[in-house]
Amino acid sequence: MKYLIRFYLLVIVVVSAVLFSCNKEETANTQQDILLQHKWKHYQTRTVTVDTITNTVIKDTLILVEPCYQNSLYVFATDSVIKRTIACFAPASNNEGRWYLRSDSTFSGSIMVRTSYGTG
Repeated sequence: MKYLIRFYLLVIVVVSAVLFSCNKEETANTQQDILLQHKWKHYQTRTVTVDTITNTVIKDTLILVEPCYQNSLYVFATDSVIKRTIACFAPASNNEGRWYLRSDSTFSGSIMVRTSYGTG
């Protein structure tokens, strides 16, 4: 009988600990929230070309970014602005562009960069 009482007390303690230990309500992060929370580095680029008529993949390319550009930081803002700091050059250069999430949960963005000025 002594062991049975200890067993029931142990069960009550374990059940109480499990039920009352989770008091913080967790909120689900959307994909946009995840992009906005951190600064990001560009490791690789995947380009998929799809035939929109037949919905088949024509070309699927994975390109690793040069090590210098892998240290560049990307910051996403709520107003659909993406800011990139390229650490390859001294001093570091900053560029801006626009970003958006597509309906199929893929990310798309563009940053226009002028590499040189024309001579005429």
